[in-house]
Amino acid sequence: MTPKPAMTPADFKRLALSLEGAEEGSHMGSVDFRVGGRIFATLAAVKLGYGNLMLTPEMQHDLVTEMPEAFLPVHGGWGKNGATHMRLAEVDEDVALGALRMAWRLRLDKNAAARPKPKRPPKHKPAAETGPKPAPAAPKARAAPKAKTAPKAKLAFKPKPASKPKPAPKAKSASRLKPASKAKAASKPKPAPKTKSAKPGAGRRSRPPK
Repeated sequence: MTPKPAMTPADFKRLALSLEGAEEGSHMGSVDFRVGGRIFATLAAVKLGYGNLMLTPEMQHDLVTEMPEAFLPVHGGWGKNGATHMRLAEVDEDVALGALRMAWRLRLDKNAAARPKPKRPPKHKPAAETGPKPAPAAPKARAAPKAKTAPKAKLAFKPKPASKPKPAPKAKSASRLKPASKAKAASKPKPAPKTKSAKPGAGRRSRPPK
């Protein structure tokens, strides 16, 4: 029994694109394969001879347990989440297609779960069978607005209040009346100036002494 020929990167690509709705894309410079815009397989490690499958940890465990020479987890966190290497040189087309179909179906299920559910239209309650609705009451008539009173006319000037008549001056008593003009008191006659009495011998010629 002749062994089946080993897979090549071109075979991996052909089988991935044969699945319904699968498209080729690129991520971080590497070829990937998508359905519904989401990745389910890649050729990111093609230089190492691997094709990569995006599986669940449980799917990965089953493949690695059944064919440890053909499948192994991707290193690091991606491998812990289910990303799995497939050694192209160790698998034939049947095994490769079966593993690719597992990753493709898983991606379809995740896409369907992530799709928002359509909103249901609101339920309409059946109208109660009653008689005709009464006519709406007529709107109340609005009261007429009150007429505004005309403003009082302002006077151009304010009239001055009438002045009270001043009382007549009281007549002064006769004793308090002063004469119209005071007569100047008669000046007393000045005494005549006194004449100096002539000294004795005055006016007489003195006789020369003998």
